[in-house]
Amino acid sequence: MPEEFIALTRVSTRRQKAKGYSHENQLAAIKRFVDSKGGSIVREFTLTQTGKDNRLNKGALLEVIRSAKDDDASIVINTVGRLSRESLALHLLKEQATQNKVTVWIAGLNTNLNALDPITFGALAIHLVYLVSLET
Repeated sequence: MPEEFIALTRVSTRRQKAKGYSHENQLAAIKRFVDSKGGSIVREFTLTQTGKDNRLNKGALLEVIRSAKDDDASIVINTVGRLSRESLALHLLKEQATQNKVTVWIAGLNTNLNALDPITFGALAIHLVYLVSLET
């Protein structure tokens, strides 16, 4: 049976949409990844808050994790920056996903969040903040 995925996208500003982070562009990249794994997308979630406010305690990401657990599916995002640019939020997501036995795939890196270590999270978060600063 092919692996099932929940596609997760996030677009926060019009400028980001114009720079290639539109829902459509993210979903196309996710679909290419899922196709390469021989899987299928069973559900889609789109988050609209900014990356700096995209914390688990707001419930949006927890809802996605619960849905993935209920559907026995993995979550797939295009890039880590579509989840959060904060190291702590990424750590919490990894912890919640692990506790719920849900794999979170990062299509752009062709790896899963569970495989990344805390030092990598910190480096990714710092780099993402820098990249966003160049766009604003």
